[in-house]
Amino acid sequence: MTQQEYDAKYPGQISGLPPSPTIENPGRVFPPSDPKRGPFVSPRRTATPEQFVGNPFLMSSALDKLDHAFGEVMLILEQEATTQGRAIAGNPLYDKMMSWRDELEKMRLGEEELPDTLDRTPPTEGQEGGMFTD
Repeated sequence: MTQQEYDAKYPGQISGLPPSPTIENPGRVFPPSDPKRGPFVSPRRTATPEQFVGNPFLMSSALDKLDHAFGEVMLILEQEATTQGRAIAGNPLYDKMMSWRDELEKMRLGEEELPDTLDRTPPTEGQEGGMFTD
């Protein structure tokens, strides 16, 4: 680096002077404004389970309970294996619970592929309705 680059106060600036004042940037601050619109970058939308219910707090609470239940079953299996002097590594039920818990965590973080929308088609003709149908 040259001495001018060390003296620069703004990234990409060669001289030690701030950008010149413009209508868009009268305070001469970095980054200098540009009247052209920047490129549109769409945020990555991920589907989470909370999108599929009207109350996301209710869904979050239910998923917390499910995660806790997986943990309880896994703890029981670990304790039983310990008391019997066996290794937990080969237990297929323990492995299944672990994979379900990992899959649930991925869904909650939006890493698991979920459909973006629900199929909310009305019932077809001749299909029975709910309790209060005519």
